[in-house]
Amino acid sequence: MLIQEAKRLKSVGGGLYLQGAKSKVYDFMDRIDFVEDFGAGNVFSSKEAALQSLTKRLDHSICATCDKRIFRECAKLPGAKMT
Repeated sequence: MLIQEAKRLKSVGGGLYLQGAKSKVYDFMDRIDFVEDFGAGNVFSSKEAALQSLTKRLDHSICATCDKRIFRECAKLPGAKMT
């Protein structure tokens, strides 16, 4: 079900991401090919790793008008200043 949703979201320009899976859980998901089917680039070991990767994938023209910048990674993006 998660794989179907990940594929559906990808088809409309979005994505589904997992972060923080314990090593035993990740190893199990890898053994049953879940990681490959879900997308290895969409599974992250930590929130920090996810944010570092995902902020690079954002449409920075949208980020440029955002003044929320709730994550440290967002503060590094060009555009509106944090309030």
